[in-house]
Amino acid sequence: MPKHPVSLETRAKIANSLRGRTVPPEVRKRISEGQRGRVMSPETRAKISTKLKGRPVTWVSSLKGQTVAGAETLQRLYWGEHLTLDQIGEQLGCSGTGVLRAMVTLGIPRRTSAESLKLTGKANPGCFPKGLVPWNKSRHTGNYGNGFKKEQTAWNKGIPMREWMPEDSNADRKEKIRQTLKRRYIESPEFREELIKARVRLKDPAVKEKMVKATRLALFKRPNKPEQRVIDIIIKYKLPYSYTGGGSVILLGLNPDFVNCNGAKKIIEVFGIVYHNPDKTFLPQVPLIQQEPYRKALYASLGFDCLVLWDDEMKKLSDEEIMERIKEFTRQRKKPKAQLQFKGTE
Repeated sequence: MPKHPVSLETRAKIANSLRGRTVPPEVRKRISEGQRGRVMSPETRAKISTKLKGRPVTWVSSLKGQTVAGAETLQRLYWGEHLTLDQIGEQLGCSGTGVLRAMVTLGIPRRTSAESLKLTGKANPGCFPKGLVPWNKSRHTGNYGNGFKKEQTAWNKGIPMREWMPEDSNADRKEKIRQTLKRRYIESPEFREELIKARVRLKDPAVKEKMVKATRLALFKRPNKPEQRVIDIIIKYKLPYSYTGGGSVILLGLNPDFVNCNGAKKIIEVFGIVYHNPDKTFLPQVPLIQQEPYRKALYASLGFDCLVLWDDEMKKLSDEEIMERIKEFTRQRKKPKAQLQFKGTE
């Protein structure tokens, strides 16, 4: 910092005398080299943002520093002449990224994927236009690259994964995580206190229900194919059930797939053999809470009767047969029994 700082009047005189003058490239280069590596202070950033706030934007610079035309021109080229961003950039002498930035800044909407498909015949640059066929379509991988030939098969084809895969392929990683958490629990009182508070919070049913709903929303769960088939059957035959598999209903931390909407305590679950049947799965184990007897017992403790539809059985049944099974289940008036009968480990 100089010993004699420049006064505001002197700064104003210098600025007025330099107004309108262009800075030579050599001076610009020296200034940029002198500023290289310096971090802009938060105060300077705040001053710049305050000074620029509220200014109308009529154009946007592309990556190369070239300018893009105003909103009317972009509107005419994009929506009137149906040009792509790169085609507009070629006409205006800039890149497609610059055109995109200008459209975002000026608030010009973009075409949807369906509209682009109608205009160009392809949804994205990687798709084949209508009428063209990939060169390797219907060819076996063994004909043009590394892969199995037609007479060859994988050595483990038809063998359940639990028979050839190690029981726990991630044992070392899990052990490291366990040791790290154990060390933190012993050495850090703050971590220990937070862990105890979290365990107490999870015992609250309202907190657990909120957490399950948030997890479902984060996963953006949609009906799978068997669930969608049941939804279609319910709509077709006007059955009194609603789909709740998206997290709208939580019972004891569980999210049932379908719940009776006429007030009856009836639940329908659509199970897949991989994640719910310990006898047919290829996984090392199926948690108790995912097994049919345990799930039925939990629902029965709340007074709910549960019907489980297995995906492998549904493949052999027609829509009418599934409808009859649901109607018969709905007509039953027997009280569910909360008895735990399960196979496997938790």
